[in-house]
Amino acid sequence: MGSTVLLLLAMLAQSPADRASLEALRDSLSTVTDSAALQRLEATTIPFARQHRDDPMIHLRLGFIAYRLGEISKTKSHYDDAAGEFEWATELRPDWPYSWYGLGLAELAIGEHASIAIENIRQMLGKDYLSKAARAFAHATEVDPSFSSAVVDLANTALTQRIRPRLEVALNAVRLAAAGPAGKHADVQLVRGRVEREAGEADSALAAFATYLRIGGDSGIGLLELSRTAYFAGRPTQ
Repeated sequence: MGSTVLLLLAMLAQSPADRASLEALRDSLSTVTDSAALQRLEATTIPFARQHRDDPMIHLRLGFIAYRLGEISKTKSHYDDAAGEFEWATELRPDWPYSWYGLGLAELAIGEHASIAIENIRQMLGKDYLSKAARAFAHATEVDPSFSSAVVDLANTALTQRIRPRLEVALNAVRLAAAGPAGKHADVQLVRGRVEREAGEADSALAAFATYLRIGGDSGIGLLELSRTAYFAGRPTQ
């Protein structure tokens, strides 16, 4: 009985080939700067998607094309289109991490766009999208703990850019991920500690770095981060 369930889960899981195909697509899209060319690609893909409405890979491809269009044009409608495609993919294959990862990217972009475009009510509009983005990123690691790179990449980007809304999304995402199966991955606990510290949460950062060491993280890195955090918290003796 147990082996049968595991076999079925393995059959439903997103294959390495599918992931490689999506990564290759994202790499190719990242080099495209001509929005007209992308719109043509989108236009030729949409009819195929209509004929294969139950194929999650088609919706993921359309989602990443629309997302790239949003990056180039800075137009919210493309991010909306991307979110719609990714959400459709999550409904077709809720156990695929890339569906949730893409949804997180799109919701984050929509939330940031709302915060910039409508300054006076940004907390009311942007926060909802940013919260949805954090949950989507975390959900990617819940359905597949090996996909911890979703929140790790998000957190490292937030730490580099130091944009407050993105940092808040990263903080919520890594907390949710660390509380689930992905919390057993040392890299998740390490980046959680760094984001907690950047957000001013010294005690939470210390707890994350201690967990990082306990589950087998590099002792040199872990002890250095503990030392940095103790200094940040004004505890020179520690």
